[in-house]
Amino acid sequence: MNSPSSRSKKPLLVTLSVTCALLLAGGGYVAAVAAAPPIKPTFAEAEGALAPIHHGDTQAHEMVLAKPKPTAVGFAEQDTVWSNDETAYPLASISKLITVLVCLDAAPLDPDLSTWGTYTWTQADRERQEAFIADEGVAFPMPVGTEIPLTDLFTLIFLPSANDMVTAYAYTVFDSNDAFVAAVHAWAEKNGLDSIEFREPSGMDEGNKASPSDLVRVGRIALKDPVITQFITQESAYVEGAGYVENTNPLLGVEQGILGIKTGRSLSAGFNLLVAQERTSNGRSYDQISATMGRGSLRERASSGREMLGELDKLPLSVAPLQAGELLGTLTDWSGATIEVTAADAAAEVTLLPGESVTREGLTVTTPETAKSGATVGTMTVSTPAGEEQIELVTTAPLTQPDLWWRVTHPGDVLFR
Repeated sequence: MNSPSSRSKKPLLVTLSVTCALLLAGGGYVAAVAAAPPIKPTFAEAEGALAPIHHGDTQAHEMVLAKPKPTAVGFAEQDTVWSNDETAYPLASISKLITVLVCLDAAPLDPDLSTWGTYTWTQADRERQEAFIADEGVAFPMPVGTEIPLTDLFTLIFLPSANDMVTAYAYTVFDSNDAFVAAVHAWAEKNGLDSIEFREPSGMDEGNKASPSDLVRVGRIALKDPVITQFITQESAYVEGAGYVENTNPLLGVEQGILGIKTGRSLSAGFNLLVAQERTSNGRSYDQISATMGRGSLRERASSGREMLGELDKLPLSVAPLQAGELLGTLTDWSGATIEVTAADAAAEVTLLPGESVTREGLTVTTPETAKSGATVGTMTVSTPAGEEQIELVTTAPLTQPDLWWRVTHPGDVLFR
């Protein structure tokens, strides 16, 4: 039989046992929530974070349509041409530029002019020369047998636009006019110049034709040729037997950055000008090209070229692809608070030509457990015509973890997240 004292101890023991069990269970729970994995934030991309910046070409198109015909413009770095007339018109002496391009394509010359030899003037050259003079063409009479440095021959072709020199050069590369004309048409087809028609090398024949659009494309090809670019930029030169000669381009040496390229004039063609100009903006260099044909005078030709280059100056657009501090997304932490993720630095300002774009891509954000304000949490790539730039992304406030009491009182968030 139990004594009264023993009976009174049983409830106490039960109470102590239950208390210990509860404490042990509670301790295990606290340990469990304390040891649970850290709560990572979630990232949400900001609206428009990856939106591209596009520079349209409507302004370029409308500008050209408002100008006298025939006119075309473009940039050397692009394929697009804006034109108000696709008719093929007589080229006159712009033919010489195409002739030289075709000859160099068939028989390339070293860009190092010091390696060039001479050309010996023939009886056939002399006879053609006399015919050009009779037709009031540009020619530089010289005796048969004269050895002309090839550099002088090119100088006379591109500066005073000598008909006799370009014809002699063409017939040196090709053994007949038929072979030359066939080569021109094959070259034009290869380069997608559908409007080009040719009958002879100099442009004295009004059957040499092209559209202003194709002249802009020819200009692009010429600006990439390391031989031609050494001659089209010369304002004047001294040639033995001819004296000082000047470039017929009315803007060369007058307007800043003029690169040539070629003039032409005849009774049928009027006054033609294919001209290029180098420009630099935001560290980017680009070449703008204008083709104006059929103008009524030397003055009008110069004025039209100057006007179109001025209009081209208005078309490039300077843009800031990404601003420092620009919002690109948010991190939502354990408490539901949002922390902005922004660009650490600005992307370099860039100049876009009509039709070009800036893209923002590759936005990658980590979700760290903790981070100080201003910590790098990701990157973004900005792609422009000038290249790619990677920008770091940073937080604008600290990322923290909840304290133990919050963990103990929010088991669902801690253990079952």
